[in-house]
Parts: sequence; C-alpha cells; structure tokens
Amino acid sequence: MAAPLFGFLQLIPGKTLALCFAASFLLFGVSQAQQSGTPVASVPSEIPPSQFKSESLALLLQVLSQLEEYVRRNQLGYVHNEDVFLSSAIASIESCGRRRDGPERFSGPTQVAFAKDLEEVGRQIAQLHVHADLGKKKESERQLIAVHEAVDRVCGHFSESTRNRARELAGRYLCPMHPDMTGDRNGVCPKCGYFFSQIRRAIPGGGTNLMALSPRITATIQTSAPVDSALETRAVLRLAKPDGSPVFGSDLIPSHGSPIHLLLVDASLTDYQHVHPKGGNRPGEYEFNFTPHRSGAYFAWADVRPFPMGLQEYAMTSMSGVVAGDTRVNQSETNCVVSDGLVWKLSFEEKEIWARRPAHGQLQVTHLDGSPCRELEPWMESFVHFAGFYEDRQTVLHLHPSGSPVLETTARGGPEIKFVLFAPRAGFVRLFAEGRINKESKTGSFGLRIGPWDGTEVICAPSK
Repeated sequence: MAAPLFGFLQLIPGKTLALCFAASFLLFGVSQAQQSGTPVASVPSEIPPSQFKSESLALLLQVLSQLEEYVRRNQLGYVHNEDVFLSSAIASIESCGRRRDGPERFSGPTQVAFAKDLEEVGRQIAQLHVHADLGKKKESERQLIAVHEAVDRVCGHFSESTRNRARELAGRYLCPMHPDMTGDRNGVCPKCGYFFSQIRRAIPGGGTNLMALSPRITATIQTSAPVDSALETRAVLRLAKPDGSPVFGSDLIPSHGSPIHLLLVDASLTDYQHVHPKGGNRPGEYEFNFTPHRSGAYFAWADVRPFPMGLQEYAMTSMSGVVAGDTRVNQSETNCVVSDGLVWKLSFEEKEIWARRPAHGQLQVTHLDGSPCRELEPWMESFVHFAGFYEDRQTVLHLHPSGSPVLETTARGGPEIKFVLFAPRAGFVRLFAEGRINKESKTGSFGLRIGPWDGTEVICAPSK
C-alpha cells in the first residue's frame, strides 16, 4: 500500500498537504480529548495546580517567542522544531481547562470558548508552517500577528497571577554546556563564563520525559583515503539520531556561526584542527577537507546543539591513518609557548586547577619582540577559541572567551583574552588556543594538570 499512497499524496497540492499535516499534528492534543474524552495530559498529584498552569502557559509563550525569533532571523526551516513543545503545551493547557476545581475552573460556556481559542492557536501556527515551508518571510511575519492574537486569547482565560508567573518562567535561560546553571538572558554561567543563551523550557510538571528528548547523536567519518601526513584529506561526516535517522542541518542550533564544530586531533595530541563541515549530497552527511600534519589516526568530536532542548553534545569518532603513528602524549606542564611567530602565555587566578571547579584564566599574546599583539581578528564571534583534550583521548573541552560575542568584522582583539576553564575530571589536558591574523590560523598549545575534585559543587544563584 505504500506506493499507491505515495502516488496519491503526490497529487495533492504542496500547500494543502503541508497544512493538513501541520494542522493534524498541532491539533492532536486538543481533538483527542474532545472526541474521546481520554486525558491528553493531567496535573501530577504532587504538582500544585497553579504551578502546572503557569508552566503550561509559559511553555506556550516560549514557543511563541521562538517562532518570532526564527521568522525575524529568516530561519524559517527551524519553525517545525517547536512542534514537540507546542504539542505538549496545548495538551497541558487543555488539561488545565478541563479541571473542575480551583479558582480558575471554567463554566460550560467558558469551557467551550476556551477549547475553541486553544484550537485556534493550533490552526494559526499550522498556517505559519505553510508560509515557512514555502520560504515566504513576509507572509510569515503577517501570520505571526494572527498567532500572537490567538495566544493572547488563550492567556486571557487565566488569572493575572498565573499569566505573570508564566511570563516569569518563560524568561528563564540556561547554559547549553552546563544546563544545571540557569538565570536570565543577560546572565553568565559561573562554570564557563558563557552567556545563558539557551531558553530553559518550562516543561509542565517537571517534564522528565521531554528532557530525555535531547538526543545522543552518533558520528562516523569516511575519508577518501587513510589519513597521511601533509596530504589533503577529503572526508564525509555522518551524523545520526539514536534511531539511526539522519541529522539534518535544521535539527541543529547554530552556535558561534556554525551548526557543527568538528574538533580534530592526532593520537599524540600534537596536531589540532577546527573545521566546519558543510552539507553534503545526502541527508545527514557533511563534507570537509583537512591536511594532517602528523602520521597515524586522528580523533574527532562533533560539537553540536540539537533541537529540541539545545544542549551541547559531543559525538566522537575517529579516522584511521596509513601508518600507526606516534601515540605517546607529552604530558609536560607548560604555560608559555612560542608558536606561529607569536608568544602565548597562559595564567590563572587560582594557584591550582581542580576538577569541577571554575578556573579563571587569561591568555596573553605578544609578538616575538615583546610588543603586544592587538591584531587578532574575530573568528566565529570570538578573537580566540580554546579546545582541550585529555590524555585518554576520550574527553574534550571547547571553551570560548568571556564576554559578549564579537559581531563586528572590523574589530580587533588582544593582547589579553580572559576565559573560564571548567574541567569535568582530573587528569592531563592538552589545551590549544587558536586565533586568526590576516585570515591565517595561529595556534599555541599548553599542558595542564587538573587536580581531583574536592567534593564541592558550583552553585548558581537560583531564579526566583
């Protein structure tokens, strides 16, 4: 039956088909309860009803906020990434409306109006999907007005205190590298110094099931030939979801200008390279070229932030070499190195670096004559990027300087670059600092010894 069905679907106009699919999915949470009486979502007994209502409404407001952001940035392909949260929000809000207790219980006529307004949210967002799928930004902007009005009508069915609490919850953010650190959008993660850039989803009732939706992506790399020193290698990175399906570019949140940061290093932790694979000929495939400077195998980590949760993941894989190569890691501790015509010096405020404790570092870059280097160019929204690799080649660190992203292409940085290092465990780390001058890569490497964890945890000021 698959072939006839597919042939039938091909006869349906694209706009009509898209609207049917979008509407059927988005309205499922409402229609299921209305038609069958089966609860789509219910308030957990241990969760106060007022909290569940606020969280449900907050999640809907977060969906609206993200849709507005995608349309504003012309990232129309990302609109569908809100579907899982929209479905949860609609189902949870519908559950709140069916309750017969509490100060916001609805009478018969009010219940009918509430259900109608909630269904209208799904319809208007389904129409937004159609415009977004067709790449029509102006139409999407106009449709957002209708979406906003529909959401406002749903919010109007709840008390002012519930709406205020929902807006407060909707404005919470977290660190994508350390999701236990939360705050407002202007806050800074105490573990790594990175801004709270990822929205903290207000999952109704705690949402452990949706937190599990952050997938563990797997990676493999196929090369045109075994890796050989000084020979350019053409390679294809394949990214897959836990079920084996391909990871599309629209499944990933761009971070520092790219959805994929591929960190490469040889077995001796001597040759480090940072590349950004581009979409290939097949879904889930991303192509890149690199020229190894060492013989032997190379290890690779794809640094990505997949939807829907937007939390950072490292998908690890490797590439085999023509020969075995030198696998010995130089574990000498170094904080100053001369490399690529520059002097790189590393220092920390703390006397010792301990696992699971933030270490506040400063990189100083000078020329060989001792004069300060102020010519560092912005690269991926920063003047310098850091990558660290443990001696067992199983754990990677990807760090960025403290402060705001550098968006002005004519800006120049140096000689001091501040950053925060948060090492997950004890051991030896080879830390690389990479910058750009005249569009040429400049790299310095350091050897760090991370002490064992002392048992204390980093505490982030809780959101009110």
